[in-house]
Amino acid sequence: MQNVELYINGQRADLFDNDRVTLQSSIQDIRDIQKVFTDYTKGLSLPASKTNNKIFKHFYNFDIVGGFNARKKESAELHINYAPFKIGKIALNSVNMRNNKPFSYNVTFFSNILELSDRLGSKLLSELPYLRGTYDHDLNEATIKEGFEDGLDLNGQTNSIIYPLISPKKRLYFDSRGSSAPVGEIFSGNLYHESFVAGGGGATCNPSDPSSCASTTQGLTWNDLKPAIRAIHVIEAIEDQINIDFTRDFFGTTAFDNLYLWLNTNPEDNSEIAEEQNAVLTNWNLYNGTSAINQIFFTGENLNMFVNVTPETYKYELTWNVSITGTPVPYVGKIIDNATNQVLFQFEETTANLQVTRTFINYGSINPVNIRFEITSTGSLSFNSNIKIDILSQTNVLYDSVEYETGISGGAVSTQGTLELYKQFPKIKALDFLTGIWKMFNLTAYYVDDIRDSNYGKIYVDTLDNYYNSNTSNPLGGVIDLQNYIDVTESVIDSALPYTQINFKYQEPDTLLAEQHLEKFGYVFGNEEYSELEENVDNERQYDINVPFAHFKYERLLDTNTSLNTTRDTLIQWGYSASGDINETTGDYTSVISAPLLFYAIRETNLPVASASNDYRDGRINWINGLGTGSASVYAIENYWRPSNSNEDGTTSIPPQYTLNFDNEIDEWQSVDYGTEAGSLFKNFYSNYISEVFDAQRRLSKFTCHLPIKIVQNFKLNDYIKIQFHLFKINSIKIDLNSGKAEIELLNIIQD
Repeated sequence: MQNVELYINGQRADLFDNDRVTLQSSIQDIRDIQKVFTDYTKGLSLPASKTNNKIFKHFYNFDIVGGFNARKKESAELHINYAPFKIGKIALNSVNMRNNKPFSYNVTFFSNILELSDRLGSKLLSELPYLRGTYDHDLNEATIKEGFEDGLDLNGQTNSIIYPLISPKKRLYFDSRGSSAPVGEIFSGNLYHESFVAGGGGATCNPSDPSSCASTTQGLTWNDLKPAIRAIHVIEAIEDQINIDFTRDFFGTTAFDNLYLWLNTNPEDNSEIAEEQNAVLTNWNLYNGTSAINQIFFTGENLNMFVNVTPETYKYELTWNVSITGTPVPYVGKIIDNATNQVLFQFEETTANLQVTRTFINYGSINPVNIRFEITSTGSLSFNSNIKIDILSQTNVLYDSVEYETGISGGAVSTQGTLELYKQFPKIKALDFLTGIWKMFNLTAYYVDDIRDSNYGKIYVDTLDNYYNSNTSNPLGGVIDLQNYIDVTESVIDSALPYTQINFKYQEPDTLLAEQHLEKFGYVFGNEEYSELEENVDNERQYDINVPFAHFKYERLLDTNTSLNTTRDTLIQWGYSASGDINETTGDYTSVISAPLLFYAIRETNLPVASASNDYRDGRINWINGLGTGSASVYAIENYWRPSNSNEDGTTSIPPQYTLNFDNEIDEWQSVDYGTEAGSLFKNFYSNYISEVFDAQRRLSKFTCHLPIKIVQNFKLNDYIKIQFHLFKINSIKIDLNSGKAEIELLNIIQD
């Protein structure tokens, strides 16, 4: 008989004499393969002793204020023979009363893996503190263009934010006829850059001004793109919330490295979102006047005005001048009370220079005026700003005058919006995001409570295959021989096939290309249905694995100019978050907000310039600078972030290592059907486990055994069990920690 101890918040709890502590464990049960299981005890009963009453603060007495909170789990440890065995949480379920007195506390012990659900609760990704401000960035044309071409390095992380070629509104296409295409076939989504090539067949333009060859009405603008965040940074935000780190066994692999989450919750143009941002004017310097410096002064962005020489009433006549120095952009100015955030004055939107005069009254030093000045614009705006303040007595006699301006004399301030990234996150719970990742990649997880492990105190996360393959480093060497501990008097052998078909599903398709795929081929792009051969079964039990993500079908653009002598392929692939009917005037479809989208991002570089070898066709993307400002210009994009369901390009004969399709699909980039060699989610992460389950020789065997303390204290759920000449995997195990008696479910390993 082993000595079992339970500690709650560091205090040893009393146990009933001769009571049994039974721990049930499973890393992944074939009867519910999409769940991550945990260690737990069932119905553990503790006596209502003085010690336990103190631990639970006499929970049965509801008159006690500030007593034990049964809605919150408390830290706990299980020890066997005075050595730590499991670290976790204890939950108080109920108190059993006898003769109106407490008799016992019913509790459940859980592994620390429950920190995930307990600490995340129902929090949305947008509510995680780590994401507030960490990845905010300027919302202007230059920043988005940088994010599209190169990526943004924020929070000390390379390419943490990118702007992929996924359009929420505009239908993109490539037509090298450009502006010479027939009327009715020209739309703003044409990405072709009409570059001039001497001696070639390019568009007619001025050779001294190549930019004149490209259209300022057809191409990509900063309004056509939305940001994406690297998925690992979402994981970091979850780690920050639960205050526990995940191991990087999976999260540090190639399969996860360039996985991004697209942030598209607002179909509005970026310029319209930027318009909602305020630029607070700061860096005010004294320009003219000195005598009133002690009564009127700026501290940072705030103007303070008070007169403390007499109790007389004074008036301030404040004149604010805004002088535009660059391209006129619509803007609004506000004067705001710092104490109340009340807008004291706001002038109408304008693009012109502006001068306004406002009067403020101060009653001696009792109520000083403290205000700030804000400019809101639809884009980048440069201007000079100065403020002159005349101090008048109650009889309107000029007492003094002082003048300030922003920055160095003659300088300018540029205003721009700030994208608060957390506001762009799709509406999904952090826990649902995490379990979605688990289901996609067939991950397993457990809390590392073995102090000998280098990952002690972390949550181990890896694929199920890798988890089993790593068992050689376990304390018992990865294989445990139970032949001498099995109770041979009785055992049960069941079929290991709890279902005959498994369906792997993304959310229902609601974007144009995915809907067209369903209509044309009769099945959802990227989903998988794995079933047993019909002649081998006589029943049909289906099991669904649903992930909370959308799945896009991407399109590699072909040149719609059919008169070319060379290939019509381009190096441009895009995604489209739209559906419905086409607008015959704009050529666009209706924007849709899909479920959260995960995709691989691949940076394509050196898009081809025009040359004789490709009919003088330019393969770069036409970018329109300053659209709508009256001075638009064009720029040829050579590098961009391509959205993909595959993590790499692959070749016509070698498939990408990983794809986000559950099944095998024709690769959008290479237009190749790789067949069984395609790196689908099913092939890479599910096939070994599922094929074993469906094997006709597979059995689920149930044994009773009596385990020595060495095995109880050191076994791992990925250890193989050896009985005679057969090897098994542990499906589940229930152990009486006091006696070592165990009920164990084993899945036989099919050996070649």
